[in-house]
Amino acid sequence: MSKGIRGESSLKEEQGMALQPNKRALEERWGSSLTRRGWTAIPNVLLEYQGRLRLKDQEVILLLHLMKFWWERDQIPYPSVATLAKHLGKDERSVRRALKRLEDHSYPQEEWGLEPGYLRRKPRKKAHGGQDSNGFNLQPLKRVLEKLVKEEADFKEAQQQRQPIKRQAAKPRIRLPMP
Repeated sequence: MSKGIRGESSLKEEQGMALQPNKRALEERWGSSLTRRGWTAIPNVLLEYQGRLRLKDQEVILLLHLMKFWWERDQIPYPSVATLAKHLGKDERSVRRALKRLEDHSYPQEEWGLEPGYLRRKPRKKAHGGQDSNGFNLQPLKRVLEKLVKEEADFKEAQQQRQPIKRQAAKPRIRLPMP
């Protein structure tokens, strides 16, 4: 790896080094025949707080499928309802209802006064003016997860401050016998 003037590696090299070990580790666990089709990064906090977020299993699975299509930070995913239904093994009406529940979910508003919902639907139009598949902005979910992580960190910090400071007992000095 080449180093810059200050001994720093280039951004390209850092990104390559960060991605390769993950890819190798995934291939070791799952095999290249499975990882060749791609993989999806999921924040563990979504799974750990599913109950607190009041998300049904079907809603979490739908969010995971939307994450599968979210490749770039600034590009929202836009899979069609038909595609989601096919991947989920559900009918389109069930998927539409689940998307609506995710849009209108009351927990973020009840807990923190944020706008309701874990996603925002963004209608898209085709060049000739017809309806295209909607985009699904997952930033509301991201904000809620960030709030949960901050709350958890604040709680742990407050716990540590309440605990008495443990002073280390003075180590006994070894006394040598006098000759």
